[in-house]
Amino acid sequence: MSRLKLFQFLALAMFVLNVVLIGFIFWKMPGPGHGPRGLEKRQPATVIMHLDKEQNDLFLEDAKAHAKLIKSYDQEQKQLLLTYFQTIIDSSDSLLLDSLLAQVQDIEKKKIESTYKHFQTVESIIRPDQRAGFEDFVSRAIGRIIIGDKKKPIKAKDF
Repeated sequence: MSRLKLFQFLALAMFVLNVVLIGFIFWKMPGPGHGPRGLEKRQPATVIMHLDKEQNDLFLEDAKAHAKLIKSYDQEQKQLLLTYFQTIIDSSDSLLLDSLLAQVQDIEKKKIESTYKHFQTVESIIRPDQRAGFEDFVSRAIGRIIIGDKKKPIKAKDF
């Protein structure tokens, strides 16, 4: 076998191996919803808790009301925080600062209590056989609320 034929054969073999390697990488790549850290795909509550149509309608109604309430609290809190931090420029007195901070804390308390009430409402619409799904739902929701979407949600047992 001449040197030219040997190099042609080796080049062809390397090309085939590269194509196979690239194909293998794409074949083994995780699907959508899986991040580089193996994050769980976000699933709707209907799937997590195995809600029937009636339960899902009740859940969605309460979830929309809860989201609307939280959004209004967030807007109110943002305005208070803007005013609070603006006081550094205006050289306001400490009584105003204390009042603004107390109002921000009160709104945060309302948000936490509202979320807890939402969980209680969801718990009231599930059947006993859906309890495990409810616990998974709460765990995922708490993970998104406290940790954010970038990390895996904490389990209730980890508290």
